[in-house]
Amino acid sequence: VGTKPTLPKKITANGGKATLTVSWDSVDPTQYAYEGTSEVSGTASNGETVTAVIKTVDDMANLLIQNGSPDPYITYHDGYYYYVRSDGGICVAKSKRLADIGTAPRVTVWTAPSSGMYSKEVWAPEIHNIDGEWYIYFAADDGNNANHRMYCIKSTDPDNAQAQYEMMGKLAPTQYNESSGKWDVISEQDKWAIDGTVLQDVNGKNYFIWSGWAGNVDGQQNLYIA
Repeated sequence: VGTKPTLPKKITANGGKATLTVSWDSVDPTQYAYEGTSEVSGTASNGETVTAVIKTVDDMANLLIQNGSPDPYITYHDGYYYYVRSDGGICVAKSKRLADIGTAPRVTVWTAPSSGMYSKEVWAPEIHNIDGEWYIYFAADDGNNANHRMYCIKSTDPDNAQAQYEMMGKLAPTQYNESSGKWDVISEQDKWAIDGTVLQDVNGKNYFIWSGWAGNVDGQQNLYIA
């Protein structure tokens, strides 16, 4: 679907005894815009009209994951593929072959609480192995989209991406408070955030990238890195 077919410049005739060149009519884009069959005519070098059948196949029909969730994420680590998705909570599948990831058993590694700031609209989880530990980053809110923020959970078993995960906390800009000896969230910079991912440079330094609002309401949306 979507790819213009390449028609043969030459055809055989008379039981393969003759070779004829063909001048084909133009192929209408609607003939390959959707899955199905259609015909195109042409004129052979002997003056006869010939017809070719165009069969258009939807390349996406052979999906890796049937009924997949939005914003799917797959990573490869130590000989295995890992697929993470959200179903209210978060589950992880593991397989040796990418082709099998859609049918591999899915293990629920974290369940959203019944209430609270990360209990609803669990979006776009990503699984990463960082310095030998498994982490999952995801966006969630309390049912109010304006409260969407990024959160991180960590596997209780560093060698098992399908173990249970524990909440590490919300990702938010912070500054060190010398009086309390704690890191305080910078409230004026703690804004709507979704679709976070981890970037590690060639020197092993980690960065976090996410999509967020520039203000406190939906309007301008930017990519940020920290």
